Amino acid sequence: MKIIKSISILFVFFSFILFVVGCNDKKESEKENNTEINYENNSGDQPDGIIIEEVVNREFLGTINENLKIKMKLKFSDEVVSGEYSYDGKKEELTLRGQFVDNILNLTEYDSKDNVTGYFEGELTEQYQIVGIWSNPNNTKKFEFVLEEVKNDLSEGKNITGAYSKGDGDIYILYIGDGKVKFQGFAFWNNSVTGGANTGEVAGIENLKNNEIHYSTGPDEYDCNMTIKITKNGLSVTEKTIGTCGGMNVTFEGDYEKISDEIDNWDTYNWMNIY
Repeated sequence: MKIIKSISILFVFFSFILFVVGCNDKKESEKENNTEINYENNSGDQPDGIIIEEVVNREFLGTINENLKIKMKLKFSDEVVSGEYSYDGKKEELTLRGQFVDNILNLTEYDSKDNVTGYFEGELTEQYQIVGIWSNPNNTKKFEFVLEEVKNDLSEGKNITGAYSKGDGDIYILYIGDGKVKFQGFAFWNNSVTGGANTGEVAGIENLKNNEIHYSTGPDEYDCNMTIKITKNGLSVTEKTIGTCGGMNVTFEGDYEKISDEIDNWDTYNWMNIY
């Protein structure tokens, strides 16, 4: 009887051990299945399919009711939009908050006391304009508004780098940061009688300010002095004295169309000893 009793006790003991081990295995399995994957690690690696949110800043010029000029700055973060706008000639800025979903922009405007002062509801067109209706809070006044993006954000050098041409002249611009650009230009004039050609070349590293690049070889009347203005479609170049930036009848003055955002062999391009 004592032997049977001892065997029974050992059986119960080992059964209890197996039960505890089994429970622990089950808990570990459940823990592994329910563990949340944390992608924040020192390497910064993230798995495929994870969308990293990008904040985009945009500036617009436009009108309300065709005669009220406005300037608007918006920050897009996924579908959430925030920013401010002001009327031409007025310092007061109105706060904007809203959404941009499926090319539809909905904004609510607020004054300095956070009171609602109006609404913008518009759509992005194929011409990259935002066109819609502005209305006051009680919806008794409605006016059409048109916004057009200021495409040349010179403070960040956006949309500047590239090649520009006007047929008898080419200008190449590279934004190098800190509000500066490296540029080089070639212009020519063909003599239809003799078949000869006169040429002109300019190059430099200059400041980029208020959408303009100013280039000068000196203060005298016959020194080359030109202004390169960034426009919606390219460049507009003016010379202080036409013909001073190249050979006879050569001028860089005129409107240039942007023909490329890049230049072949940019890194090895011959920049005329302007370093």
